[in-house]
Amino acid sequence: MASEESKQFYQIKSFISQVSGLTISTKIWGKEENKVKIIGIHGWLDNVASWDNLGPYLVTNDCSFCFVCLDLPGHGRSSHHPKGWPYHFVDYISEVIGLVDLLGWESYSIIGHSLGGAIATYICSIDERVKCAVLVEALGPWIAPAEEQFRVFKEGFNLYKNLDNNNHNN
Repeated sequence: MASEESKQFYQIKSFISQVSGLTISTKIWGKEENKVKIIGIHGWLDNVASWDNLGPYLVTNDCSFCFVCLDLPGHGRSSHHPKGWPYHFVDYISEVIGLVDLLGWESYSIIGHSLGGAIATYICSIDERVKCAVLVEALGPWIAPAEEQFRVFKEGFNLYKNLDNNNHNN
C-alpha cells in the first residue's frame, strides 16, 4: 500500500512543446534522475489525474521509477488549440514523442489508458527507445494485416511529419 508520504511525492511541471508551441502540463512521480522512465498517457476526456492511484505505488519501497504523466493538448492543465484547429490522433503521437525528447530519455516504457493506449501502440511502432508498453482498455485502429501494421504506420507517419514540416516552413 502506498504511504501518505509517497502519495504526496509528485510535482507539476510544464513544458513548451517543440511540436506545437503549446504548454504541456505533466505530473511527475519519483525523481527525474531515476533509472526506469515511464510515460503515462491518459484516455479521451481525461487528464493526468487518471494516474493518481498508480503513481504513488511506483515510487514506494525504494523503486527507481520516474513516472511522467502528461495532459494531452486540450486536456487538464495543458493548452488548448486555437479555435478552429482540430485535434488529430497523429498529433498526440508527435506531442508525446516530443515530450520524451525534451526530457532527454534514451529509453522508456509507456502505460496508456483507452485513447492513451492507442497512442502508445503507435509510438511503439515508430520510437525504438520504447522498451515495453502496458495498454489498459486500449484498441488501436488497424490499417493493414497484423504482420505489416507497424511498418505501414511508420511509413505513413513519416510522410505526415514531412508534409507537416513542409507546410510550416512555407
